[in-house]
Amino acid sequence: MERIKITVVLILWVPMRMWFIPRLQVEGIVDKECYDNCNCCENNSCHSQYGWPNVCTEGCIDRHRGARCYGLCTYHCVSCEKDDNVCSRCFEGYFPGPNKDCTSECPTNCKACTSDTNCTACKDGYYDKDWSTTCMYSICPENCECIGSTCATCKNGFYDTDNECNKECPPGFHGLDCSETCSIQCLNRTCGIGNGVCDYGCVDEYSGDKCCLRNGNCIKCASNTECKECKPGYFSYTCKETCPVNCIESCDIISGACSVCKINRFGPLCNFTCSESCKVPPNSKTRRCASFDGTCIFGCEDGFFGTTCNKTCNRLCIDNVCMRESGLCVNGCTDSYDEVECALRKPKVASDSSTSTYIVLAALLALATAVLCILIVWTMVKKMRSTNR
Repeated sequence: MERIKITVVLILWVPMRMWFIPRLQVEGIVDKECYDNCNCCENNSCHSQYGWPNVCTEGCIDRHRGARCYGLCTYHCVSCEKDDNVCSRCFEGYFPGPNKDCTSECPTNCKACTSDTNCTACKDGYYDKDWSTTCMYSICPENCECIGSTCATCKNGFYDTDNECNKECPPGFHGLDCSETCSIQCLNRTCGIGNGVCDYGCVDEYSGDKCCLRNGNCIKCASNTECKECKPGYFSYTCKETCPVNCIESCDIISGACSVCKINRFGPLCNFTCSESCKVPPNSKTRRCASFDGTCIFGCEDGFFGTTCNKTCNRLCIDNVCMRESGLCVNGCTDSYDEVECALRKPKVASDSSTSTYIVLAALLALATAVLCILIVWTMVKKMRSTNR
């Protein structure tokens, strides 16, 4: 009986082995990174089967084949189940072709195709129309810069967005209809069609993005002859005027007003000094007052008030301290309360003479009370003695 069982197992095992071994062993190019592991199995899923390890249970990743998925497809195959040269699927841009090896290319704008004249899917940005089958039409026309599928601006050298930028701009011109001339000071006389900025910089001595001024002080031009942004330290449309000495870097191109003043300077032209009555900041690199209007940032020194601490507290203020906004004496006044600044009164302290009077009166009251108590007790004792007799 035992021999029969062994015979049956052998009968079943031999044909299964003959069927399975060819599927485990592959010919052609192999991927050594996948040979002793599950790296090339779909989802890294594999197990042992019929004594063979690492048999893939969910198939292979792209370009791999065989039961253990370490064989490689050739050319542009995504999958090649039976033969490494016979593809069942191709990578984007290729189709099987007459040899089924995915070496045939689709038309340029195709994502997938069945032949070199028939696309089944177009690459992003392209489409078919009017019975075309090669994705020859672009969602964004060739000479346009698009927002979505709308031609927003033209590429350099072209114009007329209403007609897909199909008009070429002649050298030396720019603008929506190419009617404006590039600055004659642009090197090679060429500039950007949309903004007129010189492509290759300026000829000698000129500055600005459109080479508008014959000095080195312009950064951005308002036109071919005027500047709108000067280099730090200069202002005016010709950038010949220098900013006030106490400005930090730039100033307004028209008025020359400073954007920011040096420490402890203020005013449009930074020609005023912060009040000496402003409290000194803890850090010497920090300004005492605001650059725009001179407001003291950290408050006033004792004895002064106001936004710029330029007013003096009333001489009657106790400790010489008053409120910054109103000048009212914080701790009250030392004398008269008729002054406006003395509106904040402190409770009046009793004088020494008054205190002495209160002490004397209290002593007399206590003495009188003691005498009265003695008289009452004496009277009661006297009555009790009379009764006993």
